[in-house]
Amino acid sequence: MKGTMIGYLFLSIVFSAFAQTPCNLTTTKGQLGDGRATLTIKNNCIVPLTAFAVTSSSVIGSRRSASRMYRDFAMTPMQPAIAPGGQKVLVFGIKGSAMVRAELRAGIFENGTVFGDPDWVQMLLRRRAYYVETIDAALKVLQQPLAQDGSREVLVQRLVTLRDALLLESRPSSGDGSEPPMELTPQIRELFVEETAPLKAANLRFVSAHDRGECTRQVFTMLVRNITQVTTRRDGSPMILSDLVNDLVSILNGRRLGVLKSHPAMPVL
Repeated sequence: MKGTMIGYLFLSIVFSAFAQTPCNLTTTKGQLGDGRATLTIKNNCIVPLTAFAVTSSSVIGSRRSASRMYRDFAMTPMQPAIAPGGQKVLVFGIKGSAMVRAELRAGIFENGTVFGDPDWVQMLLRRRAYYVETIDAALKVLQQPLAQDGSREVLVQRLVTLRDALLLESRPSSGDGSEPPMELTPQIRELFVEETAPLKAANLRFVSAHDRGECTRQVFTMLVRNITQVTTRRDGSPMILSDLVNDLVSILNGRRLGVLKSHPAMPVL
């Protein structure tokens, strides 16, 4: 299932990329004068930009930090995509930081055209696949009779148990059987320097494992928060658990469909 989902995402991008007019992104770098830096991404395509990946690094005192940033509007529909001809200004670093560096790695457009490093394009696609797989796992729990007929506490416990299992499964492997540190900085830092293809692939696999964990947290945090906190409707009347579960199922199905619709060539599984 996991390999199939990622495979469909990859194939849909490849075929649609050849079928569409080439699109591209341009970036402009700037300084704010207080140690922070800006990266402006401009969409030069005739269709919206729906996802992009950026890596950044900076030095604060004697400590160097590095991170990656994703924006995927198929996964976060509340945020608007970057319109044709539009641009997005991103700010990196904190006041007093130095040697701030940010690089656009990849982008995906609404018509399926891709831009940038193919490896980072795959990172964006894997995130979408992980997100859909996490939603599917959560839906299986929510759609069981016990989810609507039991108590909120029981339902939360079942979701937390599933979440923890998925997080354990997503932990990156060190290759020697030991548990690697969860800190991403060394792997991200290596992506800024000249490196061999095997080293880059190993670092990206490590980062991708973290991406999977983040998708898991994103879905289950939303579910647990709503189940534990939403006890009344907007009109003040009690929120019955079965109605709340139905609402959450509808939300998850809508988000799932939103990701799948961003790849018209991919069948809905």
